[in-house]
Amino acid sequence: MTNPERRSVPEHQLRLVSQEKHISPYQKEHIKTQQEQLQEIFVLEEAIPAEYQDQYKEMFDAGLYTHEIKAKLEKKAVPDEVQIQIAQALASRNLSESKIEEYSLYIDGLTKLNREKALNKDLQKRIESGEKFVGLHLDVDKFKAFNENYGHIAGDYVLKETATLFKNFQGTGFTARRHDRGEEYVMILNETDLQDEINDLRIENPSIKETTQEILERAGARRAEKIRQELEKKEFTFERKDIEKGKEASETKNVTASFGVASYKEGQTAKKFLHEIEQAATYSKDVGGRNAVSIYNQDVKKWGQETIDSIRKEQAKQEATEGKRVKIKKIEAKSFEEARERIFEEMNADSLEEAKNIEMDEEGDYIFGEEDALLDENQAEVLRILRNRINDGSFPRVKEFKKLLKEKGVKDSRAMKTLWFGYSSLAEIDTEFFRDQARRDSLTGLHNRSEIDRLLKRELARSLETTEPVTVAIIDMDHFKKNVNDAYGHDVGDLILQQLAVILHEQLRAEEKAPLESDKDLRRNNVGNHDIVSKGRTADEDRWTKINGTSGRFGGEEFVIVMPGTTAEDALEFLNTRIREEVQKTSFMGDPKGQPIEVTLSIGVADNLSLEEGGGLRNIDSSDLLKEADFALIYSKLEDPEIQKPSRNQINKFTPQIRKRVKELTKDLEAADLPR
Repeated sequence: MTNPERRSVPEHQLRLVSQEKHISPYQKEHIKTQQEQLQEIFVLEEAIPAEYQDQYKEMFDAGLYTHEIKAKLEKKAVPDEVQIQIAQALASRNLSESKIEEYSLYIDGLTKLNREKALNKDLQKRIESGEKFVGLHLDVDKFKAFNENYGHIAGDYVLKETATLFKNFQGTGFTARRHDRGEEYVMILNETDLQDEINDLRIENPSIKETTQEILERAGARRAEKIRQELEKKEFTFERKDIEKGKEASETKNVTASFGVASYKEGQTAKKFLHEIEQAATYSKDVGGRNAVSIYNQDVKKWGQETIDSIRKEQAKQEATEGKRVKIKKIEAKSFEEARERIFEEMNADSLEEAKNIEMDEEGDYIFGEEDALLDENQAEVLRILRNRINDGSFPRVKEFKKLLKEKGVKDSRAMKTLWFGYSSLAEIDTEFFRDQARRDSLTGLHNRSEIDRLLKRELARSLETTEPVTVAIIDMDHFKKNVNDAYGHDVGDLILQQLAVILHEQLRAEEKAPLESDKDLRRNNVGNHDIVSKGRTADEDRWTKINGTSGRFGGEEFVIVMPGTTAEDALEFLNTRIREEVQKTSFMGDPKGQPIEVTLSIGVADNLSLEEGGGLRNIDSSDLLKEADFALIYSKLEDPEIQKPSRNQINKFTPQIRKRVKELTKDLEAADLPR
């Protein structure tokens, strides 16, 4: 899709990326495609007659959609042949953007490692080919403490630097960031990738003849140990910002990671294989005391089962003492996986219809105007071919589409205009689909971290224009690692996260806003900014259904809600009643034995209102506002003996007094290592 930022990647940037080490197949293909696309765009735009170049540039820079550009060209009586040339240039631009957005589904924007989608694709390919390979799972130790002590920006710094170091040991292997879990990475290596380590093992033991599963695992463990040692030596410099005093100070820390290693066993699913390397990494943390490497074996498997049994017994005792909750959350979907897909579908359908004002006929086909009905049989077939491309993603390049038109004998200028502008519009739809997917957490369907960051910055800027406050809330599931992931496994943990996401999605609604002056440059990129208004709510319902908010997953078990036009004080009651209490009385599905799982939440809230009485709005940075919400969240998780406050399952609003008390209760947050 064309937009003011001209999203097509500049050629010099593509050259820089192509010079990086360890480019993945997806990056290579993307670079090749974009270089070809840029050349095509240049040729097509140069072909537009000089007297129309300024008009084209003006409409393009204004961020108009294809159908808007078409209407303006018609109004100005621009000759058909020129309109066709402009439509071809737009189509090429839009196709380029579609490929950029599709690419972002495979590459993690923060770490530049492959995303879960690419990892699953790579594993499936290896499994089908019968390849022998080993997996390394890296889990950054005490990562939560970095976010809590230094802020999420510092956490991002740790993730990026660790990912770079991790990738340096990849060779020809494959590295990925686990699906939006934050600090977990995976490396896939085959016998060729591990040849140096295998040779060292053979020198130590000349009797080794074949590369067995055990040898591959030992070689993989050696590679993991090299990475562990290198990471342990690396120094990370953090800027600790004291918001209260307005001062900054540098602090140097070391980062460590725990590793799990396992080889792929014939007949395994990719899911089972990933579970084994993950469990071995957890074993390194819990039994090895962190900063260790473990190979998945019977001891790890036995430990895992014993841990689960122990935690479940503890939970059973607690249930007997406290009494079980009885309410089961009912969601209008056969499964939470289906509910997540519904979130995606609702967002895609609504955002596309609103943004481009495209009508739908009874069969669900896209209609680009009344001219569509005037096409002859061959021309209509071309349009049908185009429409099918939105389903399989195999849009033809401009030169290929020209060839198709020639083969079908399409020469009429009116038909050519309809088809070329239709091509451009379909590429816009494709772009919006991929863009929305890329901005969403692959597990829950909610907005991902980068999108929530972008929305919070946008709402804070908007707040200064409207003088309306903005509130942000950080939600953390209590003891999630111990009570869910360790007790039931990550698969069940993922299901619990999906269920919470559906609750957040259905309890919030978005408010339609008139565009502001500051929105000009965002016009083409603001699709999907807000969650859908929950169906069935009316203006007459109680005021808590009217809270305006957008929910997202920050990674792990942390969720964030951005609430424009709402004070922290108002949000406090809504979040406590409609989310914290709702979750507390909800029995979540997930236990394979049918036993419902109980979950509680700790929540921290902060807004951009002055911390002094009657002081108006603060011009506060998004990272500082999140830091304040973090303080409130940490206080919710801590016990405060002074006022006999229990820990967890609470909500608190940020105040300077809370920040002071958190510092008193936790002299060193990293040492405190608040359990998940």
